[in-house]
Formats: sequence, structure tokens, C-alpha cells
Amino acid sequence: HETAILVLKRDAGASSTQGLVSSALAGLSRTALLETRKLRIRILEVDDNRLGSAGAVEAALRELRSVASAPSGEALEVRHADEGRLVRIQERAVPAPAGAPWRKDGCYLIAGGVGGIGLRFCELLAGRVKAVGLIGRSSLPPQKKVILDTFALKGTEYVYERADLTDTASVNSALARIRERTGAFHGVFHSGGQLEDGLLITKTREAFSKVYDPKVLGAWALHEATKGDPLDFFTVFSSIVSVIGNMGQADYGAANAFLDAFAAWRGAGDYPGRSLSVNWTLWADGGMGQSEAVLKQLSTLGIMPLQSVHALQAFERIAHAAVPQYAVVQGE
Repeated sequence: HETAILVLKRDAGASSTQGLVSSALAGLSRTALLETRKLRIRILEVDDNRLGSAGAVEAALRELRSVASAPSGEALEVRHADEGRLVRIQERAVPAPAGAPWRKDGCYLIAGGVGGIGLRFCELLAGRVKAVGLIGRSSLPPQKKVILDTFALKGTEYVYERADLTDTASVNSALARIRERTGAFHGVFHSGGQLEDGLLITKTREAFSKVYDPKVLGAWALHEATKGDPLDFFTVFSSIVSVIGNMGQADYGAANAFLDAFAAWRGAGDYPGRSLSVNWTLWADGGMGQSEAVLKQLSTLGIMPLQSVHALQAFERIAHAAVPQYAVVQGE
């Protein structure tokens, strides 16, 4: 028995938050389609001024018939707009170098800063900026303190505070304590997150939230807590999983797809700093999820684990680009 699902997504404009959750659903769907070939899903976005019209209803019915007869496993995000039927695609882009995006006298916040990728950015900023503020859900492990102290020998101050990214008050309090020592922030990196792999059909609400909430609620808490800072950028670290899916990571795909949409939404608003979502693939020496299954899936797509030096070079290239979302991959 096969099931066809058509999800209607209302486009109320770039400044509306209404599309963020349905974007997360699209990210979840990419993994759901990998976990079962009995599903066919399409996310249909309709312009607000067309929603409810007879033409929109007829078009939605055509999409439903289309997805029901589409090849098994096909996932599409489609938009019906005044200019016609549009399908979401990815384009290859290599932005020109534009220089590092940080100030020598600046202070930068990294949420999840002592994780694999966070530490790589801590090292990158050593000696290049005045201070780096770090927040994490646990106390700073002694071995991570030794690493940060080594980075600090280059002249950058590192300040770590414990905070729960899912709790706005906790984030506000931690950032206030950091500012007392470093001053205002000039850039934000949201690198927080965790994995709890398992098939979607077996996921409990608790297990799903454990992965979803730090990414989604964390992005919102950081956004609210830094609206008064003179930011040059606000960057969320997403994952290639939101673009291609990955078995056992529907919650992770949903959370990261939310971040992708969040960056576009924030960039369309009147908020300080450029907004950017970076869909990282698997890092060779950092990040999460280095399992044989993940490596095998990526290899079938011609994608190799990303070397840190190439990842950091790529970030400096895309940091100034106008597009709010980039996937960074290394491979054939």
C-alpha cells in the first residue's frame, strides 16, 4: 500500500514566520522518503494572494494527482506563483574571495562552541579577534579548557558560560555575563545540536525534541538575545541532511531545514547583520555523525568528508555572499 501526501504551505511574504515550520516538514520528508518507499510527498507553496481561489484549488488537485503517479521516493518542493509553477533546485556557486568577515577588535559568540566544528572556529579566530564568547549546555570539560587556553596564547580572550539553548532566559543570562567581560557581540555562530538516530516511525516525542529543540529554539533564543548587538553577521550551522535526507535523522533534517528557512526569514527583516545558513556535510575531523552508514550514503553521491582547512576557507568565501543559504561539500 502506497500513500501520497500533498502539504499546502502558505507564502505570506518573506517577513512572515508562517513558512518556517512547513520548511522543517520538507526537511523531515526527505528522510522519511528514504526510510520507506511507500510514501510520496510534495510540499506545495501558494502565494498568499492566490490561496483560496478556484485556480489554486484546481492546481493543488493537479499536484496531488501528479505526486500520486510520480516515481516512488520523489520529493519536490513546488511553488505556485504569478509567474507560474516553480520547482526548488540547488545551484552550484563559488563566491569570489572577499576577505575575512571579522573585526580585529570584535567579539564573537559561538553557541555549542566546544563541539567539533565550534572548536575549529575557535581556533580560526585565535589571534584574529579580541574575544570569543562560548555557551554550552554542560560545564566546560577540563580538556576543552586546556585547548581554549592554548588558543588564548595568541591574544584572544575566550569566555565560556553554561546555558540551555532551549531556554530564552538562560541564554539571555549567559550572554549578559559574557558581555560584562567582552563587550557587545559583532557576530553569532549557532553551532549547537545533537543526534538521536532512529527511524521516524519509532521516534518518541521526547527523542524528537531532544534533537529538534536545541537547533530551532536555540536559533530563536540567540536571535532575540542579540537583536541589540552591532552584529555584522548571524550564522546558523545547518546540515546537508536538510537538503538530501539521511536514514534515521528525520528530526535532524527537520531542525536544519528550519534553520535554512530561518536565515532567509531573518535576512528579509530589519535585523542587525547578514543572515546565513551553512549546510555542512560530514567533517573529516569534527562535527557529528561519522558512521559507516553516513559515509556510504555520501560516497554514493560523490561526496567525501570535508577537510577542516577547506571548510574554513569556504566559510570565508560565503560569509559576504548575498545568498542566505550555502551547502558546502567536497567531492567529485
